[in-house]
Amino acid sequence: MPVQLGCDVSRRTFLKANLLGAAVFVVGDALAGEGGGDLRLALLSDIHLPADRLPGSGGYDACRQLIQVTPDILAAKPDGLIVAGDLTRHEGTAADYEVVLELTKPLSDAMPVHFCLGNHDNRDNFRAAFKNLKGEAQPVQDKQVTVVEHRHVRILLLDSLFYVRQRGGLLGKVQREWLNAYLAGHADRPAVLMFHHTLGDGDNDLLDTELLFDLLAAHPRVKAVFHGHAHAWTRRERQGVSVIGLPTTAHIRDPKQPIGWVEAVFRKDGMDLTLRAFAGNREEDGKTYSHTWAPSA
Repeated sequence: MPVQLGCDVSRRTFLKANLLGAAVFVVGDALAGEGGGDLRLALLSDIHLPADRLPGSGGYDACRQLIQVTPDILAAKPDGLIVAGDLTRHEGTAADYEVVLELTKPLSDAMPVHFCLGNHDNRDNFRAAFKNLKGEAQPVQDKQVTVVEHRHVRILLLDSLFYVRQRGGLLGKVQREWLNAYLAGHADRPAVLMFHHTLGDGDNDLLDTELLFDLLAAHPRVKAVFHGHAHAWTRRERQGVSVIGLPTTAHIRDPKQPIGWVEAVFRKDGMDLTLRAFAGNREEDGKTYSHTWAPSA
């Protein structure tokens, strides 16, 4: 559905975003290490930026919408930002990622920015474009896996990209074996998983969802799983794990859903998730959902 933004944001807002980015510049990777305080993140998904910068078939303008929301993200002064996949509109060409690089630059100038890959991404083209990614890259064959460290929580950015432009996703045996070993060796603090695909049993979902939850049964320190793909803001629980669906900044399939991002605060004993909706259904804009867990569990 078309998104009415009501003003010319293409240049004015982009310049404002760059100025805000300079004002809150973070030296180094602020998410790493053992610094004090809670971890504050901006969580986005399904930004769907096209190389031609033109509106999509439904009338939405993904580039314009990301530019519009950038000053709001910067004004919130998060410690970092994560995009949970589908960075591009179609198939992740080199030209697509040039646009992703350009339009996320005000954000990456101000804070560490991390990306997961979705079914509209191309792993090789992404790696060619993004040569200086933040976080700790992990040696998982044919997958883009990163760990983000904080004193309260570890965030594991997994790779569910199976085939480009095929909707179903797959972690795969190699990545699941790595995850199982990593979680067994890093049980000193709560962990959060993030990847693109939805957790269901359909052909469009993560195809090894059941195998993932079989694995997580042995790792109670995993407290939450975040995903995108559905363009929907959802919250549920499975096997004691919070499952969070992130909204899109591009287009919605259900008019009851918001367009926006999530401001996440990770505390020692849980997390607070606040929806920041700028279009679509804004009924829950500013509403915070809190999830609590025992620090030692």
